Parts: sequence; C-alpha cells; structure tokens
Amino acid sequence: ITITDLGVFPGNLGSQGFAINDTGKIVGTSSAGVGSYTVQWINGLISAIPVYSRSGSSIPKDMNDQGEIAGTLVISSLMNQGIYWDAQNNPFPLEGLPSVSGSQVVAHGINVSGHIVGRAQEGSPNFAGHAVIWNKATFETDLGFMDGGSYSEGYGINDAGDVVGAAGIANGSLHAFVWKNGQFTDLATWGGGLTSASVAYAINNNGVIVGKRANVATRWANGAFQALPMPAGVSAFTAAVDVNDAGDIIATGSKGYPLEVGVRWRNGEPIDLGTLPGGNISRAARINEAGEI
Repeated sequence: ITITDLGVFPGNLGSQGFAINDTGKIVGTSSAGVGSYTVQWINGLISAIPVYSRSGSSIPKDMNDQGEIAGTLVISSLMNQGIYWDAQNNPFPLEGLPSVSGSQVVAHGINVSGHIVGRAQEGSPNFAGHAVIWNKATFETDLGFMDGGSYSEGYGINDAGDVVGAAGIANGSLHAFVWKNGQFTDLATWGGGLTSASVAYAINNNGVIVGKRANVATRWANGAFQALPMPAGVSAFTAAVDVNDAGDIIATGSKGYPLEVGVRWRNGEPIDLGTLPGGNISRAARINEAGEI
C-alpha cells in the first residue's frame, strides 16, 4: 500500500478526499479552520471548484468518469441542499419533491449517465424522507417506501440504475434494500430475517452490494450475505462503504477511540491501509477500478 499526501489548499490547515474516478481525478474539501473550500486534485495539483452557495459547506460525495459530481450543501444540522456539478464544475441545485417548497435534499451517489441518488423530504406535517433519483439536476423518480414504512434513502447507484440504501419498515426497523426495475428487495430477507438495523451504501455493476448488518461490515451477493473479517486489532463494528467492479471493498475501522484506519478487502482478505508517518487516523471513502482509494 502506497499512501500519497495530497496536500491542502494554500494557507489551509487540512483536507479530505471524498471521491475518485477512473481518470484519477479526486474531489473533496480543504479547511481553513473557519469555513472550507470545495476542491479537486488533477495530476496531483489542487484547485478550488465553484460552489452553488457560500451559506454552508459544499461536500462532494461521488463522481463519475465524466467528472460530474453529486454532493450536498450543508447549511446547518436541519438545512441541506443537494448539488449537481456538471463536467465543467458548474454547480446546480437538485430539485426537491414535486410541490414541496423548501424540501431538504441530500445527494449521495452518481452513475455514469449522471443519475443521482439521495433523499428528499416531504413538507408538513410528516417531513418524511424519500429515496429519490435525479437525472443530473432534474427530479426524476420518487422510490417511495418499503413494506409499509415511512422513510427511505438512496446511498448508491450503479450504471444500470439499480439503487441501494436503507428504508424503515412498518415495525420501525431499518433495513437495507436494493431497488431494481421499480421494485424493492429487502436485503434483510437474504439469509433470514433480521431485527437489527442494516444499511446498504454501494452497489457495483456486477450487483455486489456492501454496507452494514447489525453494525458489522457486510457484503450481499446472489441472495446471500457475508460478514467481512477485519484486520487484526480493528473493530468489527463498522460499515463497508464502497465496492468496485473487481470486488474490492473499502471501509473505515476503529482501533479504539480516537484511532481509525482505512480497510480494503481484496478476494475477501482484509488489509489495513495504514496512516501517514506519525499519524494515527486514516479514512477510506471511495475506490476506483484501478484500486485507488
């Protein structure tokens, strides 16, 4: 494992990379202590990208190979606006639910065609969150709810348009789901029912899904689930957050608060990604097809 320090925007104190595509472009944020810049790294060079509004922090969460980005303008703990950046880094707000004024919107994932998944919130009196799909910045599909529940959220989408996420069901439990061809499949039913919470965060183009089940890093495929083993000294209680088409999976594991380390599974074997020299924290967010994290 080779770790490359990407540096910070001039005069800043710290930086985070949130997404990487197959061209090697990286997007993230760079912090000045008070406020932050939304930035990109291309060929190792950092530069700022435009933001839709300076009323909060613009967090880019995923990016496709065309350079289109999905993210969220975080204004406060109660105010969010989903953002789509086109291939030229121009930002646009994501539409909320139809006929809902001031809907809270967050975006999590984007696929090769620019379809974005996330959550949009109803208005009064319920304020329920709905998993939704946008086509670039335009609202396209409300996925609705699963099994009589009243909450859903999409976290990942593959190039076929299959969506994964989490949904509340009628008994109040939170279950991971995959939404395909307009239908929900409850991932808690793969391998038997489960009352503990589960969340699916990513799906690759081969249909492999990753997330957490009973707070343990989990892989779902072919109607079954597998709890992922952790490297020595790393807690099992974590979430797998991304998977590429080769089947490499990543997560951030705990070595005891406040120590954290990025983890990669290759062929089912866990690998501790380590930290920068003298450091004690690393976190994994996205992985591309070359295995860069």
